[in-house]
Amino acid sequence: MRFVYLFVFILLVTGLSLFIRGNPAHRPKIWFALGFSAWLITPYHLLFNLWPGWNMWPGFVKGLELTIVDVFAFAILASGIHKRDPMRFRMTFLTYFLVVISSVFVSNMPSAAWLYVWQISRMALIVVAISRSCADDRAPKAIMFGLVFGMFYNAVFGIVDHVRGALQSGGLMGHQNLLGLMSHFVALPALALVLGGSREKWLWLGPLGGLIIVVVGGSRATTGLALGAYALLFVLSSMQGWNSRKAMVSALALLGLIVAAPLAASTLSKRFAVTEKSDYDERAAFEKAASMMIADHPFGVGANQYTLVANVGGYSQRAGVVWNQGSRSANVHNIYYLYAAETGWLGSLAFIMLLANAGLVAFKYSWKRRNDWRAQMLLGLAVAIATAAVHSMFEWIMTTYTAQILLAIDLGLIAGLSTQIKKSMASEARAKRETGRAKIDTSREDLVLAE
Repeated sequence: MRFVYLFVFILLVTGLSLFIRGNPAHRPKIWFALGFSAWLITPYHLLFNLWPGWNMWPGFVKGLELTIVDVFAFAILASGIHKRDPMRFRMTFLTYFLVVISSVFVSNMPSAAWLYVWQISRMALIVVAISRSCADDRAPKAIMFGLVFGMFYNAVFGIVDHVRGALQSGGLMGHQNLLGLMSHFVALPALALVLGGSREKWLWLGPLGGLIIVVVGGSRATTGLALGAYALLFVLSSMQGWNSRKAMVSALALLGLIVAAPLAASTLSKRFAVTEKSDYDERAAFEKAASMMIADHPFGVGANQYTLVANVGGYSQRAGVVWNQGSRSANVHNIYYLYAAETGWLGSLAFIMLLANAGLVAFKYSWKRRNDWRAQMLLGLAVAIATAAVHSMFEWIMTTYTAQILLAIDLGLIAGLSTQIKKSMASEARAKRETGRAKIDTSREDLVLAE
């Protein structure tokens, strides 16, 4: 059956690539669909597995999967309509990729490690496809439209769950922590565009959906980091210039926070009221197990294998992790510890460098052309990357493909938008030089005529 799915996948890629090439006016629909479909893979199972048999694997990658997002990414690249601009932060991504590959050779289960190599290869494909798409000025906002619509779609399901009595809702993502982390990648750049003066009404669904997710999710990390990120974005945007629109948005945001804060506090209080008090600190136990694993395996135990090694190697037992399926099948709730345990401290450092480089590039170019909507989006993307990086100190879910799709899209937007701003600045500088030379030549001609 998987070969039938593969055949359909190839047909879809071929048909879409021809459609993209032959219908320039309809390309924004494809970019919208890419952004929206990133939120649909998990709930509607829009994927198939080329290597079945890994469904019971305890790691976070369970096969050679291909999804509907991969269809769009392959089709965009196969269409050949975009310029091959130099790829930003290519070296940091390549370093991270090579470190993950190196973990295959220290692993007792090389096949499991190769599965994660496959996953980040698809992540790289999305980054390149999005980056090249940004050569068309319509692409970034079309992609963001799809992302915002998908996030708000999940927020609506979160409201339904909340009304039905659920203490914490993950929307269609299945878990509130995953939904909360994913919301950073969308709500913050959408809010930045609103603050920057973009007039598209759908952009308001971004920050509104983000606040809804904070309320219905009942996640401490999401609540604190989202509110802190919104405040930081307001401060940075104000430093780039204050105007009446930002004053209006600030007033509406303050009103939204006044409404959302009590609701979020109520959700958290209800959650803690039904939580049994205990001296057991599971996060600390997980980190202790990971620390022992890192000490014994400084080059890692192999990507996609933390849970297996933690149990078989006795690390969870010695660290005091309780014996139940939920705890013993979970990864350490800190992505940097997780990467260090699986790919060594070098792997953790390479991932940090990837995030830091992307965030710094976005922040740098957001100040180059402050009145440019592309710079405003970059400011929001920079804050989103920073927020997700901090959030990952309390979660491991950035390793899942669902979350990595949004990370890859944001990385692609940063690469593409910063490249386009750099090209615009170079073009303007060249035009100024040519204008200056023309003025000099004209002055010389006037002097000759005067003589």
